[in-house]
Amino acid sequence: MRTKTIILGMVVAALSIISLNVSNAQTAEFPPVKILPAERDMIKLIFETETDQQVNVKFLDSKGMIARDRIKSKSFDGGFAKRYKVQRNMNDTFWIEVKSQELVVTYKVTGSKDGKWMPELESTAYQPVVASK
Repeated sequence: MRTKTIILGMVVAALSIISLNVSNAQTAEFPPVKILPAERDMIKLIFETETDQQVNVKFLDSKGMIARDRIKSKSFDGGFAKRYKVQRNMNDTFWIEVKSQELVVTYKVTGSKDGKWMPELESTAYQPVVASK
């Protein structure tokens, strides 16, 4: 009887570890920040997570920072969406970095033949949240 209990406990522990790994992989692969092409010369930022901290958006090219947007801290119940007009040559490549207290997401953005900007997820980094007194 004791052996069956130990084996059952090991199986439950193994399944728990597997499910945690799968959920972490899905989170890293599909971050809660999306950059989507919109109409010509426009892109749309979707921040799909709740936060009460400031969110920083940086536009970068190979020479450095092009522009910055600091979205003031307030309660974003369920997240927010924002549009940006991009006035650059369609042959240019630039990056958009979205940084909150919990994560940093970077998208590489290139122009397409139809005049829309095509974002591609480049990196996602989750930052540990440290409790303060």
